[in-house]
Amino acid sequence: MEEKKKRKQSTGRKPVVDPANRKITIRMNEQEFVRFERLMNIAEIKDKTHYIKSCIFDKKISIIKINKADMDYVKKTDRVLCSI
Repeated sequence: MEEKKKRKQSTGRKPVVDPANRKITIRMNEQEFVRFERLMNIAEIKDKTHYIKSCIFDKKISIIKINKADMDYVKKTDRVLCSI
């Protein structure tokens, strides 16, 4: 009985050291999806997951913060300058 417990079964898939167990869902409309597929074909990447990961982690992303007070000031000065 003890001999049977000591033997491990070698069938099945080997466990992964760092499993990817987080999932993110992206919803696109038809136009966005067509554009996404076109860009993916240009990049010649067949797997959508690899393409999205490369776009997120390998490319530089710029973040622009817009201050509403500054935008209101620009709009008001633009109106004044246009009326002159």
